[in-house]
Amino acid sequence: MAYCESLGEGWGLTNIRAGANNSLGIEELFNRYGSLYDYEPLKWAAWNSMTNGIYNGGAMYKNLHTGTAGQDQTFAERYLVTCKIEQPREAVSITLSPDNATINVGKTQQYTVTADIPGVGAVDVTQMADIYDPANGETYVSVDNNGLATGTAMVQSTTLQADYGSQSDTVNVTIAPVCNTLADACIDARDRGDGIKFTSSPSRAFLELRGLAHLATSWVTENGTAGPAGEFGKFTFGDAAKLCAQYNNLRIGGRTNWELPALDVIEWSLWKWYGERSMFELFGWPTYISYWTTTNADVVSNYAFDLDTGSYHSWNQGEPMYVTCVSYP
Repeated sequence: MAYCESLGEGWGLTNIRAGANNSLGIEELFNRYGSLYDYEPLKWAAWNSMTNGIYNGGAMYKNLHTGTAGQDQTFAERYLVTCKIEQPREAVSITLSPDNATINVGKTQQYTVTADIPGVGAVDVTQMADIYDPANGETYVSVDNNGLATGTAMVQSTTLQADYGSQSDTVNVTIAPVCNTLADACIDARDRGDGIKFTSSPSRAFLELRGLAHLATSWVTENGTAGPAGEFGKFTFGDAAKLCAQYNNLRIGGRTNWELPALDVIEWSLWKWYGERSMFELFGWPTYISYWTTTNADVVSNYAFDLDTGSYHSWNQGEPMYVTCVSYP
């Protein structure tokens, strides 16, 4: 041991096996290369090598030619030694993932840091990297040493940064409140089971969280009879289409092809698909007013569909209504 330490700072006698930091031990060295004498690039003297392991009062050694291991109870025998120093290789880049995650307040999200290390490839360095919000500290999100992030306060968008060596990477994250009903700052992107999705009309809390409240003309206060108690946005026909386009930018439900549906799509692919039942009773959607469709009634009017009763009527495009957007796989 003294010999290894004499080589300089950081040098030490090699472990019998990998330690907590997964550093290479004698057993891993033999398992990787086999006989260190027969392995052509090395051709080591490979008789019994002392390790820093002690078991049942004896010093442990391993023969790096045959692979046999043993113990020296007397500590009097002479052995070869294998010294080791940990010298981490510099990564050329790192990747923090996932990007654009949404974490509810009080809930968690696992993050991973992967380093691209020359001669090694992709290595998970999450536990050795620092992950943090560079602008806000732990105001909105905290991250432990294992990369587990916890939402602490609601924010529309912030960033997390990972540092490893001289490399950094950043991702965007949204911290949303816990969604007890659709009156909270959340939305239902309902998958029918075949990949076709429809969105519920958004609440005021959701629109404000996502920076979309300016698209709403006014607010509907649902009282729990035809929708969850709370405020929901009302949109003109023109702003309804803009809302669906914004969902694409936000990748709502993991999709980027949201669009305003036609009358027959709402009637047959949503209303009749779910057995002509109220969307409030089934899924907690707001249904106090009707939902816009792209189907024209005349030059200045479009049809809007009532997802509580299944009826539809024509409305002037300037009248504010609810909005559902549809996405196809």
